[in-house]
This record gives sequence, C-alpha cells and structure tokens, in this order.
Amino acid sequence: IMGFYRGPNIVTDGLVFAVDAGSERSYPGSGTTVSNIINGASGTLTNGVGFNSSNGGSFTLDGTDDYINFGNQSLISGDFCIDLWYKLTQTKSEHYIFSTGYNSAGSILIFTSGIWLNAADTNGRMPGPGGTINEIINITVERTGGVAKWYKNGVYQSSLSYSGAIASSTTYTAGWAIPRNNGSAYMAGNLYSIKMYNKGFSSAEVTQNYNAQKSRFGLW
Repeated sequence: IMGFYRGPNIVTDGLVFAVDAGSERSYPGSGTTVSNIINGASGTLTNGVGFNSSNGGSFTLDGTDDYINFGNQSLISGDFCIDLWYKLTQTKSEHYIFSTGYNSAGSILIFTSGIWLNAADTNGRMPGPGGTINEIINITVERTGGVAKWYKNGVYQSSLSYSGAIASSTTYTAGWAIPRNNGSAYMAGNLYSIKMYNKGFSSAEVTQNYNAQKSRFGLW
C-alpha cells in the first residue's frame, strides 16, 4: 500500500484496515467484493454500489439504499485512528461515512452531523465535518489515551475527553450505519479510501498521511 501513493509514505505502524477503490488489491474495478489490503478479509458492495475511475478510483453511492458491509470485525478496542477520503454529491442531514456498529456503547460513528465515539450515550460526541457538496476531503479521527481529536484536510478541528472502551466485535459499514433505519442516513457521493489503525495518531502523523495522499486529488 505504501507504493500506491505519491510523495511521502503513509503511516503503516498500527495499520489494521485499508480499503481503497484505487488499489486492485482492494477492488479490481468490478464485482461486489472489496478486500481489506492488510489481512485479505472481504466486504460486500451492497444494493448497487458503483465504481468511478476518476481521482484514482472511488466507490459511488447514490444515497438511496447502497452501502459497503464489511461484516463483524474486532480490530480495535482502545486507542485508534481512522483516515477517510470522500466527496458528497447531495445535501442531506446525515450522510454516514463510516461506522463500527450503531447502538453499541463505544461504537464509532462518523457522519456529516457528528462524530460519536459512544452511540448509546451523549458522552464522546463531537460536531461533524459538515456537508460541503462536490469537495473531496480528508477526515481523520483519532484517540490517544483519554483524548479524542478530529482533523479536516490535516488541520485540527476539535477534541473532547473520552476514556470509555471502544466496542469490539461490531459491524463495520461505509455509506450507512446498521441498523440506522432512516433513508436520510445513506451517503450520496464518492468514497475513495478508509484506513484504520489500532493506535492513536500524533498531529505529525495526521499531516504525514494527508501529504502522502493529497496529490491524488489535485490538492497541492
């Protein structure tokens, strides 16, 4: 995966999950199976997720009922980092970009209106990245010790104290959150890549990952 990006290498220490529409090791450009490059585990493009070759490749989501289901996973339980690249194509109240479960305490939900580290309680909730249309953006959410932070395009946005356990053995999904039975919760847009680490990130590591990937999207 390091050689896929131009410029500096991405951080690989602690990398446990890497899905990228632009890597044939992750997705060959057709079919419904997508693979985690790190361990080969497969996920499923559900209800008609498409593919677009622009900007190195992306999964396309219509915001109606399609999403990517990675099944039950148990890759993190404490400190973590999640790195996402995506673009929205509609204005909606909830675009769910990535989630690890939904109702379970300690689930991670990343959607346009909020970033929640605990779906069952008001603790661990930060404002979300918003819903700018047709802008390719990078969102990084990380927790180190008892502090969680999130960044947009490598720039720090906000933090909160959250030392609760992160739920393991939950269903990982992109483009929706199971079982969020609400039509407004389906993402409409392009999803380029997802990376998850079983460790927190320093600000320097956030910057390193952003710089390693930005030229793919014409961000210099």
